[in-house]
Amino acid sequence: MKKKELEILLQKVPIYDYPNPYIEQYMTPANIAADIILTAFGFGDLEDKKVVDLGCGTGIFSYGASIANAKEVIGIDIDEKVIEIAKNFAKSNNLNINYIVENVKDVDYKCDTILMNPPFGAQKSNRWADRGFLEKAFELS
Repeated sequence: MKKKELEILLQKVPIYDYPNPYIEQYMTPANIAADIILTAFGFGDLEDKKVVDLGCGTGIFSYGASIANAKEVIGIDIDEKVIEIAKNFAKSNNLNINYIVENVKDVDYKCDTILMNPPFGAQKSNRWADRGFLEKAFELS
């Protein structure tokens, strides 16, 4: 698949109209997500693999992993509203993605590959949040 084709597909992932700045919710742009998905695919880290998308939001990386023929995809986010959006998108597009509401520090799903765009941990209320995501990624994959 060409990058532009993947970008067009990823642009279909719904946005979240009410992001919470305190937990640094922001949508990964489709062109950046496409780069990450294609790089992981090129390294053999997606096809026929169990993939976990930490802090999945509305599911752009989960969707990308599904497109790349991942064996199993799990999207995890602490926000029930974004998980509901992701689940509805997956259902309406016949995607086999399991979305779960859970705090990243409590996640215990072993996998082959982690995809994520973690919070920067720059907000005073969310200081060092990036470290928790990175540590969890090393623990799980």
